[in-house]
Amino acid sequence: MPRRAACTTYFLNRTLRRIALIGQKVRFPETAGVWMPLAAGDQESDHVVEMLAANYPDIGSEQMATVTLLTDFDVEQFEKCLKLWERS
Repeated sequence: MPRRAACTTYFLNRTLRRIALIGQKVRFPETAGVWMPLAAGDQESDHVVEMLAANYPDIGSEQMATVTLLTDFDVEQFEKCLKLWERS
């Protein structure tokens, strides 16, 4: 059974260099790396990136892609895009 987000939260995956807003009860993407919680989902994505940059200046959060995954379908599409990106 796949892991699901307990509540709508921003997560960081350092391996993928992605920040994702994952909706409540939405499954986590099956990807490399670990999805670590960052901030409550009611924050603006720009604020989350700024907060991450202020706390971890060496992480390069300004260059990380931010995605919104509010449904399992969004997660499926994200996983497909990652597979295509890995092939290129």
